[in-house]
Amino acid sequence: MGKITRQCAGGVLLGITLAYFCTPQIAHGEVDTETRRELLREGVFLRSVPKDDQPGNTPIDLDTPVVSRGLGQQEAERNPQYSEALMAYFAKDYPRAMSLWRPLAEQGNASAQANVGWMYQQALGVAQDRALAFTWFVRAAKQDHSVAQNNLGACYEHGWGVALDYAVAAQWYRRSAEARYKYAQYNLAVLLFEGKGVEKNPKEARVWFERAAQQGVVQAERYLRVPLKFDQGMQR
Repeated sequence: MGKITRQCAGGVLLGITLAYFCTPQIAHGEVDTETRRELLREGVFLRSVPKDDQPGNTPIDLDTPVVSRGLGQQEAERNPQYSEALMAYFAKDYPRAMSLWRPLAEQGNASAQANVGWMYQQALGVAQDRALAFTWFVRAAKQDHSVAQNNLGACYEHGWGVALDYAVAAQWYRRSAEARYKYAQYNLAVLLFEGKGVEKNPKEARVWFERAAQQGVVQAERYLRVPLKFDQGMQR
């Protein structure tokens, strides 16, 4: 089999959670309509999806923190201002959402910090500023916000707002993956499989692909359906 190529697909992101930064477009790939709708509801940014007969183009990177894993929903239940921002976000009143989340982020609210980073990354209600997005992801990630940790890994993997560093990307993906964040589990698996920033380790990659697949990550399931040589790795 040929080597895995890592490239981002195009399309329009709708939604709520970062999992691999790409251009703001819907990824191309072999995803059925209902699965794509579910991914879009979760705000997932797809890389290319592996076809059944080849490993394909790899992962999801960015995930919108807004309501991912219930983090935003829990915050909304506790904080009326956060809840109001959430309603503005879903109404696509992004300037209003930003004006409400920004003060909370400055006060140290991790969910709001992750969301502000997302808004700057995606140019929602503000001009795109990847350096500022990175700064806010750092603040949230240091408070163990798993989606922000995944997104921070994506920033390092692609050089968005920071110098490209695969090793640091892998570290942040791992922290998020160990917190059971499914898209980070997938992203970490890809780096392990490819040996980017970490020693190439197909066996461990398989473990993380399996964990992500158990949580419903379609791309991971497809990797596992392809007869990859996880024990030896792939010839490049």
